[in-house]
Amino acid sequence: MAQAGGKLQTLDFLNDKERMRRWVKTLRTMAIRETTINHYLKNIAQFMDYVAATPPLSCRLSKRVLLSIRREVRMMLQCMNRPVTLHQMTVKRAKDGQLISKALLKKCREEARQKIAQIIDELENTKAQKTQFRFYGYLTAFLASIYGHRCGVFQNMTIDEVRNATKTSNTYLINVNLHKTNQAFGPAEIALSAEEYSWFDRFRAMRKELVGGVEAKLVFFYI
Repeated sequence: MAQAGGKLQTLDFLNDKERMRRWVKTLRTMAIRETTINHYLKNIAQFMDYVAATPPLSCRLSKRVLLSIRREVRMMLQCMNRPVTLHQMTVKRAKDGQLISKALLKKCREEARQKIAQIIDELENTKAQKTQFRFYGYLTAFLASIYGHRCGVFQNMTIDEVRNATKTSNTYLINVNLHKTNQAFGPAEIALSAEEYSWFDRFRAMRKELVGGVEAKLVFFYI
């Protein structure tokens, strides 16, 4: 908009509605998503509101012109409603197509529960690192199928957080503090039954006999 628009401090270059419309068309030819274009227009609308409320001394745009420009930007935003909605629906359909079915998640939990019980018995007898890693895999698969937490939640879970789990009735609540969305949503919560928590207890009891377990701070440690 400002290119070849004279003195920038006068803001006269903003008084060109046709050029504003061409700018949106240009963004579309550059394959910029509708949601991004909509975000740009909202920023411009906020900027124009600011200019209209507190115009700089060098501004040569009258109140009437500023009102006209702001109205044009608002109309452009209204025209974005349909393409933005269609884009969001397309993205949602694509995400839905990648969802794991409830039946598959249920099967994962059932099979993982059986395997974990067998593997923890084997690990207590052999202390083999290969068995230890199998325990990690099945346990995180079991928990992820319930809560959908990112891998970082399990990677950063500490032994102290498990040890200090809050017990209510027959449920143990583990709060994992170090994870990606902690600032926005707080600690990631993992609620376990008494049986499920016993897996962690049994593993913690033998960790000092495993390679790296003496110095380990994290639940899922390895060397």
